[in-house]
Amino acid sequence: MCLAILSSPVVYAHDFWIRASDYHPEPEQGVELSLHVGEDFAGEILPRIDAWIVRFDYQDGSGVRTVPGELGDDPAGSIAPLGATTSVVYQSHRQVANLDAGKFHQYLAQEGLEWVIAERKRRGEQEQAVREWFSRYAKAIIQPQGDRGDAWGFDFGMPLELTPLRNPYDGAAEPLPLRLSFRGDPLPDVRVVAYSEDKDAPRLSARTDARGTVRLPIPGRGLWLIKAVHMVPAPDGVPTHQWESFWASLTLAR
Repeated sequence: MCLAILSSPVVYAHDFWIRASDYHPEPEQGVELSLHVGEDFAGEILPRIDAWIVRFDYQDGSGVRTVPGELGDDPAGSIAPLGATTSVVYQSHRQVANLDAGKFHQYLAQEGLEWVIAERKRRGEQEQAVREWFSRYAKAIIQPQGDRGDAWGFDFGMPLELTPLRNPYDGAAEPLPLRLSFRGDPLPDVRVVAYSEDKDAPRLSARTDARGTVRLPIPGRGLWLIKAVHMVPAPDGVPTHQWESFWASLTLAR
């Protein structure tokens, strides 16, 4: 099963997110957490593979703990009971993708990484295939009915992380402010995208400011995924890869 998943092209491409079975459960109910990879809420559901995981944790205001679960579980984990607002994160180990020049260029343009396209052109590498390292940093925020805990704003210190600057379930009519951080520092000039499971909802996009913050006017109700991709060149003299990308996501349901 693991070999089949690893060989799937969907695993190498695009978004990764945590989906809760209920983002607003009744007090003291549990939730199941599934891991998804794909695009526009379509793709594959991945089981819990411990060898892929750096951390799969949650914070409910009483401390950081590991999401319970066993190897091969699908859903990959569960939390029960859920008594307060809870943030859940999943951080993957690095994986490797080998891409031809055309596919690499296409995804750079799709993810707002035009500066990488320009840098490859400056280096004369625009026609060269790429070996890329990539890793995933997903978060979900769950708020039981009636709760007003503050774990929605907890920063887990992942290498790339999206963190709301106010409760995403309060003041739904106001733009949601978020901070994007990279290795603990604010990350400016990165495109942040939000899209809904409702295909009729608008797709939102904005770039972070000098403080690494962005405001997105997320409308309506339903499940939303917010994402950002950051890329860095490999250090000089490193033969294992040419680029490394970091993929952050955040899911919430209003």
